[in-house]
Amino acid sequence: MATKMLKNVVKNVIVAERGNAWRASLGKISRTQYLHRYQVTLVRPDGSTILVPAAEPRQIFQSAIDLKQLSEDDRRQRLAARKPKAKAIKQEVIDDNFDESQYMQFWSK
Repeated sequence: MATKMLKNVVKNVIVAERGNAWRASLGKISRTQYLHRYQVTLVRPDGSTILVPAAEPRQIFQSAIDLKQLSEDDRRQRLAARKPKAKAIKQEVIDDNFDESQYMQFWSK
């Protein structure tokens, strides 16, 4: 019986054996999905919040609002907020009062 237990222990030790410590630092991690998930707050359209696991570290996710269920005024406001805002046009002011006599001292030959 003791030899049977010893064989099981030896099998478990062999299975748990690792390569070396350099594999993690020299090679890339070849997983398609990582084990760590981040807890993120999800805000529902009615304003309630829940915690959900996410792949990226973020503070808040906001779920989409169905525009068909909104009132006419709310829908217009949300659609207007999506449109690009008009950019203010800057006119470049060219300063033409350059006086070269101030710099004549640097022109020595």
